Amino acid sequence: MKSQYNPHKFPLWAYLKQPVFSPHYKLRLNPGRFWHSQRLRHLESCWAKVYKPEEHYNS
Repeated sequence: MKSQYNPHKFPLWAYLKQPVFSPHYKLRLNPGRFWHSQRLRHLESCWAKVYKPEEHYNS
């Protein structure tokens, strides 16, 4: 399964949709810092996934 994440394309829509007045979300107005945090969040979500090893069938 291919991820929809593209490391070379800035997530403009996610940047514009940041909750401005939320006390639970750290607002990042600097696009570079926002992009860095998005890449870290994506990497952490990839590490958290549980993958089953490939099984080879005897057929």
